[in-house]
Amino acid sequence: VTHMNPLEEEWVREESIGLPVSDLEQKVVDIETGERELPIGEVGELIVRGPQIMQGYWN
Repeated sequence: VTHMNPLEEEWVREESIGLPVSDLEQKVVDIETGERELPIGEVGELIVRGPQIMQGYWN
């Protein structure tokens, strides 16, 4: 999860992590390979890309 606004209660659902931030590309991929994009509802790894994402970790 890259962002959360707890004031948006109408969007809160247990089975969801919410809506994507604007200017952000996202997809859920297979955990084992990191390549195959999964359909909606499947469990996997969330991959995000956008101008607000940095490469690697700071410190």
